[in-house]
Amino acid sequence: MAPVRVAEGERLGSVELPGVTLSVRSRPPAREGLPSALYVHGLGGSSLNWSALMPLLDDVVDSEAVDLPGFGDSPPPTTATTPSPRTHAR
Repeated sequence: MAPVRVAEGERLGSVELPGVTLSVRSRPPAREGLPSALYVHGLGGSSLNWSALMPLLDDVVDSEAVDLPGFGDSPPPTTATTPSPRTHAR
């Protein structure tokens, strides 16, 4: 497996949910109290798609980008599910 690319100033973390682990890329906001923004990639993409945008908005929003199950650094679900918008939204 190739090493995960992390842009300068970014952090990688993960969120454990029933049957799935999601990788989350974040960037610290320029100041406290900014509204949150969650970026979701398109089909075949990853959270890395948002790395160029996040520093441009770090004084406007508190940014996080998620890798959907089976994309980017998120492994496929451990439970037998059919990929669909509904199962991704769980």
